[in-house]
Amino acid sequence: ACAERVVLSPRMHVRVRAQIVRELARLAALDRPSAPGAPPESAVYTRRMVATRVEILKRLEGSLASAQRVDDPQLVTEVAVVMHETLLPLLQPELLGAVHRPLQAAAAALEAIDSPLTQLRAQLHAELARCEVRAEFLVKAATQVDKGLALDLPDAEAQERLRAALRPLAERLQLRSDVWAEPEGAVDQAYLRFERARATAE
Repeated sequence: ACAERVVLSPRMHVRVRAQIVRELARLAALDRPSAPGAPPESAVYTRRMVATRVEILKRLEGSLASAQRVDDPQLVTEVAVVMHETLLPLLQPELLGAVHRPLQAAAAALEAIDSPLTQLRAQLHAELARCEVRAEFLVKAATQVDKGLALDLPDAEAQERLRAALRPLAERLQLRSDVWAEPEGAVDQAYLRFERARATAE
């Protein structure tokens, strides 16, 4: 009853934070085993685990929009962090469609407030780029790669890991955007032949 009163509070900040707590509780419930001796549901890709996380993401998108309306950068950050934690297990090829929009929302929200959490922002841009590639939105994917590479991460090691992760993707996108290009490397040539053959088959 107390939680319900908080959710119905006229103060948007309180309502959003109450919603975050509720969604974190739903996530925590997945960490409990479904039966004695069974692994926690969060460790197994069950229909219920996936559906629960997708539902949580939908509600958190609404919370993120509310946080943006009250112009509270800290609140925006809190929601975006929980969204990222929620969607991490769903970053599988067959589930990317379910996380594409939440990734877009979280990345755009943190970019809009120029969040200092650059490592998180870089991860979001990288994950979103892969979603855009899978959806064949190559220009959008290249934009996300560029945004990720433009961020200054807190230490040199993290910066190098980011570049190592994103530069190959940037090169592949460049090859795919210019179907008449003739790359020099054997690997790039093989990749381009594969892409041309796939485009012809489609």
